[in-house]
This record gives sequence, structure tokens and C-alpha cells, in this order.
Amino acid sequence: MAVKLLHLNIQGKSNLERVGDFIAKELPDVCCLQEVYEENISGIVRNTGYTVYFSNMNIDLALPPFGLAILSRLPSEEKENFIFAFSDDRYHDAFSWNLLGTEVISENRKFHFMTTHLPVNYPGYEMSPFQLSTFEKLKTKLADIGEVIFTGDFNSPRGLTSIFDTLAVMYKDNVPKEVDSTIDPVLHRAKDIRCMIDGVFSTPTYKVSDVDVREGVSDHKAILAQVSFI
Repeated sequence: MAVKLLHLNIQGKSNLERVGDFIAKELPDVCCLQEVYEENISGIVRNTGYTVYFSNMNIDLALPPFGLAILSRLPSEEKENFIFAFSDDRYHDAFSWNLLGTEVISENRKFHFMTTHLPVNYPGYEMSPFQLSTFEKLKTKLADIGEVIFTGDFNSPRGLTSIFDTLAVMYKDNVPKEVDSTIDPVLHRAKDIRCMIDGVFSTPTYKVSDVDVREGVSDHKAILAQVSFI
């Protein structure tokens, strides 16, 4: 028994055809996506049988709904949506920081998936006070979650910053150590930057295997994996 997982920051409207083609080809059982416009989800899933769970991070009602999405081709239960922080910095006006989750059912067992997106501080190597305070609020919420497969764009490079490395103490970091960047070298605007900022973490209940990091889908690399129980 294994559930095929995709984690991917899709970069809003910039890569919709590539992302749709990739999902249609790979048909992950569960997709954890960031930077998603709600209006574009139907074009991404293309009638492939996904149930969609969406979390809007734009708190300005004049702006189109934009945020996180979890797609499931397996039977699934109602979404969990937690707002753990609000933006107060110059990069993210009228924005909330959310944690989206659901449980999917495979062979009568429940798999708990959650995903998030944390704020950025350009150029990305040094953490701002706002990033650190937002992460502290996320940690408080995670303490109540229990067993989980947890993905995210953490905007915090592995091995260089406290946020990613703290998560790697709290959970098992399942992206192989030889992967030194999840920034796509062609599609990202900063083509020469090497930052391992996307993660797939898990608690001891779960085994994450066959992790495969792919280029050419979005400005971040796609992470595919198989999730099963220990």
C-alpha cells in the first residue's frame, strides 16, 4: 500500500500548461500545491477525478483567491484550514499564512497530508524577524497536529537557516541530502541561485520512499514520492 505524492509550488499563472501536463502524465494520488489561483484549478486538474481542497491566503476581498491547494484522487475527508499568521511586512500586504490539510483513505487506512507556504526575505539566505515570528506561530499549530506528511515551500534554505533545520529536527526530512536546490535553474527568475527550500517531512507513522525531484515544471522543482505506513 502506497500513496503517490506530488509537492509543487506552481508560481501562480506562469506555468499552468506545464503543471497540467505533468499532473496528467504522473497522476499522483495526492498533490500538495502552493501559489495557486483558485480560478485556475479546474484547468490544472483537467477532469482527472481529483477532489480539490483550497485555502485562500489573500485576505483582501478585492484580490482573486490565491493560496494553497491539496488535490486527491483517493477518497478524502473534509479539509483542515488553519490561519496561523498575518503579514505585517512590505512584501506581503493583506496576506495570511495558512496550513491546509486533509486525510485521504487508501485500503481503509487514513493518510494525513498537510501543506504550507512561508514568507520570503529576498534574496533568501538570511531570515527576517517576520519570517522567524511566523515560523514560531506555525510551530505552535504543528504541535497539535499529530501524525502527518507535511510539505511546504519554506523559503528557508536547508543547512543555512534555522527554519528548515528546525523542521528537520521535528520531523524526518525525506528529500535526499544530495539535492542541494529546489529552484528550477531555467524557469526561476534567479537562475543562478541554489536553495533547497521545499520539503517533504513526515512523522514516524509514515515511510516516504522513491523521492524524485524533477525540473522543467515550474520555477520550483517538483517533488514526487511514495508514502506508506511503517
